[in-house]
Amino acid sequence: MPPEVSKELLLRARQTGRYMREAHKPRSSVPLYAMGMEGHLQRKEWEAGWDQRNYEMKRGIAA
Repeated sequence: MPPEVSKELLLRARQTGRYMREAHKPRSSVPLYAMGMEGHLQRKEWEAGWDQRNYEMKRGIAA
């Protein structure tokens, strides 16, 4: 059974990814957060936020 990760925690990870993209940080600067499945889920959310903001910036969509 996968570990319980709060939706709030995942939402914060996604938003942090968006902020990092706006600060022109590379996608490879993803934080390592925690180990195991919990950390993996947080990293995936961070990357999703970074990717989403990158797409918006390339399309000229304001934050």
